[in-house]
Amino acid sequence: MLHFLSADVKSTSGQIQFDVDSLGNKEATLNSTGLGIGIIPSANLHVAGNAIVDQLIIGDQSSSSNLHISGTVGFNTQTVSSNTLLSGNSVVLVNTAMAGGNLTISLPNPAELTGRTYQIKRINTDHHVFLSSNTLIDSFSIISMDSTSPESIEVISNGDQWFITNSYQTTGNSLSGLGNLLFWIDASSSPISLVNGNVAQINDLSGNDDHAMQADTTKQPELVIDALNGKPLLRFDGDDFLNPSNLMSGNVFSIFSVIKAGTVSGLDTWLSTRVGASEGFELTVRSTGALWVFYFNSTAQYNLLSSGPSAISNYMIMTTLFKLDGVEFYTNGGYKTSSAIGIDESSALLSIGKKIGASGSANWDGDIAEIIIFNKTVTHEEKNLIENYLRSKWTY
Repeated sequence: MLHFLSADVKSTSGQIQFDVDSLGNKEATLNSTGLGIGIIPSANLHVAGNAIVDQLIIGDQSSSSNLHISGTVGFNTQTVSSNTLLSGNSVVLVNTAMAGGNLTISLPNPAELTGRTYQIKRINTDHHVFLSSNTLIDSFSIISMDSTSPESIEVISNGDQWFITNSYQTTGNSLSGLGNLLFWIDASSSPISLVNGNVAQINDLSGNDDHAMQADTTKQPELVIDALNGKPLLRFDGDDFLNPSNLMSGNVFSIFSVIKAGTVSGLDTWLSTRVGASEGFELTVRSTGALWVFYFNSTAQYNLLSSGPSAISNYMIMTTLFKLDGVEFYTNGGYKTSSAIGIDESSALLSIGKKIGASGSANWDGDIAEIIIFNKTVTHEEKNLIENYLRSKWTY
């Protein structure tokens, strides 16, 4: 902080210089170009250190604001290419290309930083940027930034935690433009709330705020970083599961999943809805690695079974189309099988990683990277677009 105590005042060459010690060290210079305090740069006003001013007007004669600037403003800017704990720089540009992998940007402890703001921008789209905090960022402990999520985020501290004040995305994603997007979680870009590295909540990206949650810390899936094509995914241990809160109503759905089973004894279900004992569906992997669609119509059970490749040893896209006139089933974009009998209309809760009403070996032991659900039958062109999006993103 600058204190003018017993300062010498000199006037030379159209400028006034204040010296605060006997050695003539220059602490402030006032001349025709402006006022500099501390180490004098080329800016009109530069404060190297702390300054307390009741009102500061720059470039104008009068103002009703405490701070009024008519002109340009510069911020401390830093480009990082390694995992970084933020400190004094307010604008941080993250270069993942130079790093050659994912990077984690850690916010400092918000205590005693009330009002501090940071702007973090990802300047590449080849790898992930994770924004983390030892407290919370809004309601999350980690925010993922990739090509489908905000490429810049601005946060502010209230002294207890960090809050997002602005986010910006230029790359956009065409999925929401397809209409009837019901539910969408993506381990690589959904905001995630963690408890000891496990997922307590993963946010729905569909715009319906149907976030998938698990309050029981013993049943929360693990978030595995840099697991598939440099991206994170959710890993379930056979007892973990997540539940969205909204009901899944109707009998027309298009479901896209990126999954890989772990150890399967009998069958493992990664997605299910059930109402009583005779309504709903299950998406399952059998012990042979075959994918299986199980569903009800008029209390009768129907199932569709795929043949290779094994979902136990391979990541794959599974596409299930529940239509008015039947069910179709695809893996990695290729047609597998179909039925001319559709699913009964129902209104039921969705469960991720669990066969509703069952436990043990019926639950999911494996990985889930992304799930997208539409409450409509997508067209052939829309199906190809979604599968190509998933394939290019995950490159399993």
